[in-house]
Amino acid sequence: MPLFSLRSEESWGVGEVPDLTSFSRWASRAGFSAVMLLPFHEVWPGETSPYGAVTAFALDPVFVRLGDCEDFVAAGGEASVFNEEQRASLAHCRAASEVQWEKIRSLKTAALAACFKQFKDTEVNTSRVKLFEAFKAQEAGWLDDYALYHAIASERGPGWGGWPDGLKRRTPEAMAEARSRLAWGIEYRQYVEWILALQWSAARAEALKVGVQFGGDLPFVVSRDAADVWANQGLFRLDLRLGAPPDAFSSEGQDWGLPVYDWGALKNQGYSWLRVRALRSNQLCSLWRIDHVVGLFRSYYTTGDGGAPGFLPPDEPSQIDQGRAALTALSAAGDVLAEDLGVIPPFVRASLVQMAIPGFKVLRWEREGFVHNDPATWPDASVATTGTHDTDTQAEWWETMAQEEREEIAKLQGLESFGHECRFSPAIRDALLKLVYAAPSRLTLVPFQDALGLQGRVNLPGSVSPHNWTYRMPMTVAQLATDMEATARLMALARETGRRVD
Repeated sequence: MPLFSLRSEESWGVGEVPDLTSFSRWASRAGFSAVMLLPFHEVWPGETSPYGAVTAFALDPVFVRLGDCEDFVAAGGEASVFNEEQRASLAHCRAASEVQWEKIRSLKTAALAACFKQFKDTEVNTSRVKLFEAFKAQEAGWLDDYALYHAIASERGPGWGGWPDGLKRRTPEAMAEARSRLAWGIEYRQYVEWILALQWSAARAEALKVGVQFGGDLPFVVSRDAADVWANQGLFRLDLRLGAPPDAFSSEGQDWGLPVYDWGALKNQGYSWLRVRALRSNQLCSLWRIDHVVGLFRSYYTTGDGGAPGFLPPDEPSQIDQGRAALTALSAAGDVLAEDLGVIPPFVRASLVQMAIPGFKVLRWEREGFVHNDPATWPDASVATTGTHDTDTQAEWWETMAQEEREEIAKLQGLESFGHECRFSPAIRDALLKLVYAAPSRLTLVPFQDALGLQGRVNLPGSVSPHNWTYRMPMTVAQLATDMEATARLMALARETGRRVD
C-alpha cells in the first residue's frame, strides 16, 4: 500500500504517517504481518513519482499530520492558520478521489511554517526544545547537509549545478556564510523532520504491538538535484546519465536522467555511504525491497551528448563483485528483498540465490508463452505476489487478458472452473490469492487492490499522466475496519495456507 494512498477522516487528502497505525491494526486482523510501502522520502514540488527523491534520508513533509502537531493546535489550527480560500482548497483535497499533490503541498508548507513560528515564539529552554536539540545532534550525519541544501534551494532553486561556485563546490567560506545567513530556514527543515520522526516512531511502535512490521522500497539512486548528490559529489559520475539498455519494450533504450554512481569511489571508501543509508533505513522499517537490483551490479549509462553508451563496470566478473558488495552493505537495512523483474542477466539471479536474498515471482509473468508455471514449484527464496505498483490490478488483468491465456492459467489448481469466465468475480479473486498464498515462497506480498478485488492502478510505466501516483483507497481505513467479511476472509486464507499460525 503506498503511504499516499491511505485515506482517513483526519488526513488532508493524502495518506499521513499516523494512518499507518490504524491500517496496521486492520492488516493484523486480516492475517498480515507486514505493511509494504512505496518510497516515502521527499520529492520536489511538481514531482509525483516517489522514485525521484530529493534525498534517501529525509521523510516527505507531505505525510505529516498537522492535527497531531501540538504547535499547529496551539497556533489555532485550520481556523486560524488558513484563510477562506485555503480552507476551501483543503475541503476539496479531502473529498477528491485522487491525491491533489500540489494543493496539499502548498497547504502543508503554509501550516508547517506556522507551526515552526509557534514553536520558536513559545518554546524557550523547555523539555521540547531539549528533545529537538537531541534529535538534531543524533541525526546530524544526514540532517545538517539536507537542511542546509534545502535552505539554499529555497533561495536559489534546486538545481545546485547552477549555484554560485562556492556553494556548488561547498567551499568552507561559502558553507559558513550560508549557515549563518540561512539559519532560520535550516532550523525549519530540521524541525519538520523532527515532527515527522516523532509521528513515524509512534506509528511504528503501535504497529509492532499488533505484530506488523513496516516495509519500505529502497530506490538504488536519487535524483541529480538531490541533497545527497550535492553533499557527496565525489561518489557520483555527473558526466553520465543513468538509464536502461535497449530491449523488447524500448529499441533505443531509456535515458532516466539520473546520476550514475562512481562505483570505484564507493568501493574505495568501503561502500560506507550505502551503509549509512542502510542504517538510516533500518530506523524506519524492518523490511526493504531493493528497487532495480540489477543496477547495483551494473549501471547502464549514456553520455547525453551522443557518446557511446555502456555499462559500469564493463565486465561480468567486476559486475558480480560490485553487486554482491553493494548488497552486503545494504543488508544493514534489515531483511532485504530484491526487485529482479524484467530483463535480468543470469548472474544477478544466481548471486541472489547464493546470498539467500529473495527475488520476486509475479503470478502473471511466471510463464512460457501462455503456459503458466505452477506457483507450487517456486523456490523458498522468493517473494510471491499477484502484481506490483507498475501493473494493472488483478481484476483488470483478468478481464483484459487473451482468452487463450485465460484457458491456460485455468489449468492451475483451484482455477479449473474459470477458463471461460471473462468477468472477474470474488471466487476468481480468492482462487488467485490462494495460489500465491500457498506457494513455498518465503514471503507473500499482495497489493491492497488485489486483496480486496478492487480496480485502480498506481502507475503506468513509460507514461506521463496526471493519474500516475495519485491512487487513493476508495474507503477510509476506519470504514475498511468495519468490513468484517473481507477481514475474516483474508485471515481464513492466511491460516488455511499456513501463512498465519496463531
